Amino acid sequence: SSQTRFLHASSALLNRRILISDPIQKPCIDILKQAGYEVTCTETVPKEDELCELIQGYDGLIVRSGTKVTSKVINAANKL
Repeated sequence: SSQTRFLHASSALLNRRILISDPIQKPCIDILKQAGYEVTCTETVPKEDELCELIQGYDGLIVRSGTKVTSKVINAANKL
């Protein structure tokens, strides 16, 4: 049924973690949280090695122009 599909889709979002590594406005963070995501924002734009450590365990990464997402970062991400 459509209700079952909705519940399945909603439960799929549980425990989904998103890392935001560039400054972003609070309304954007609020939208993600309201949608059920766990959101972590870095205090500063991380360098490549730091981002490689941070990204582990996250399902998504949101960047703007400050963060450089290299192949090393993508390879370090175990859940993207």
